[in-house]
Amino acid sequence: MSMTGRNKQDRPPADTAAGEDAQVRPMLLFAALLVALVGACVLISVGVLHFAVRDDGSEPQPGTTGAASLSRPQQDVQALLRGKQEILQSYGWQDRRSGVVRIPVARALELAVERGLKTFASEEARP
Repeated sequence: MSMTGRNKQDRPPADTAAGEDAQVRPMLLFAALLVALVGACVLISVGVLHFAVRDDGSEPQPGTTGAASLSRPQQDVQALLRGKQEILQSYGWQDRRSGVVRIPVARALELAVERGLKTFASEEARP
């Protein structure tokens, strides 16, 4: 026996240890399957995006949500801003039950200049 407590029989022969540590064929098969799986995922994603985002110029159906309603985001934002601008520049009911009306911003400013603004200062602060 040697000083390390091991004898020569504990080690494998030198000629059998070379080339058997890693099996190349299973690793190549795994790599090929991994590449095929990633390729399939990419193709599925492209297919889903192709059907989800319509580029035919058609308007989305009313009440739709998700990707179908956002197929033309720039036009949607412009339509929203036009609607908001129309509200700011028109007369209408804000709350009919309470008798609250909406007036154009320009007219509201004219009335504020003519009538003055209400102040909500406390009674103690007045001279």
